[in-house]
Amino acid sequence: MKKYIDLSIFYFVLAMISGVFYREFYKFMDFRGDSTLGTLHVHLMVLGVLVFLLVIILAKLFPIEQNKNMKRFMIVYNVGLLMLTATLTTRGIVQVNGIALSAAANGALSGIAGLSHILLAIGWLFLLLILRKTITNDIDDKKD
Repeated sequence: MKKYIDLSIFYFVLAMISGVFYREFYKFMDFRGDSTLGTLHVHLMVLGVLVFLLVIILAKLFPIEQNKNMKRFMIVYNVGLLMLTATLTTRGIVQVNGIALSAAANGALSGIAGLSHILLAIGWLFLLLILRKTITNDIDDKKD
């Protein structure tokens, strides 16, 4: 259970750092438009902090940690979220600096962002399947 709160704290710290970086970087660059840096803070708060707080609650209510796929969820989801964080940060810095990426670089960055979304979706699927199996087993146990 400690690992979930530690991850929630880790993503909270990243979210706070990203919010300060966004605000100060915009000021420093005298930038007045929109960029993906503006969405990074919220992504980290929801997909990092809140998701792992939810996992803590679920682990208290159901024996999800006993499921062999829980380790897969943790790895896939965290890799996906860190990749998403990296791509949002990179794309935001490029946007604020007004850097024109080549088609290949833009495609690569989009591809990595897409892969991060796929990994997050797979992570969510692992978690949902873990819950389904755990809840179904819990209901079956109570019938007996």
